[in-house]
Amino acid sequence: MLLPAGQKFIDEFFAAIAHYEAAFQHVGFSYLAVKFGTRFEILRGRIFLRTAPPPTAPSHFESFHVRAGHYALTDLGFDVRGLIDQLLTGSLKTPHGELFFAAPGGRHGASFQPFHPDGLLNQQRFNVLTLMAGETESIRQPEIDWEIKSGVAAV
Repeated sequence: MLLPAGQKFIDEFFAAIAHYEAAFQHVGFSYLAVKFGTRFEILRGRIFLRTAPPPTAPSHFESFHVRAGHYALTDLGFDVRGLIDQLLTGSLKTPHGELFFAAPGGRHGASFQPFHPDGLLNQQRFNVLTLMAGETESIRQPEIDWEIKSGVAAV
């Protein structure tokens, strides 16, 4: 479920990209998830709307407490709207296992930034939609850092 203001931001995002949405033929989703209890919770994720293939092939990393990777949306069976809808249910099934995006009381938030600073640095316009879930437990550092440094990427 989405907070009411969040739906307004999602609608504004899709209105902003509507004129060139069809050009995005290579859409991908990258994520970082950390295990809390028995579940991998998405801490950060980003959907990349590309007109050309990404510069590198999708890859995945998994250790006991961390999963990270990149999927083409076609591999997940979603378009951009479908992926957003699925994330707002609180979970996402992937070829490497289920990821969770839980929100307190089941209510997610969203924000929209039409001129993201990453784009302005290169004189480009990046429309950025942010979806928010609840807070997670704190990450055990430096243990997680060492786990990632010593891990081997899963293919």
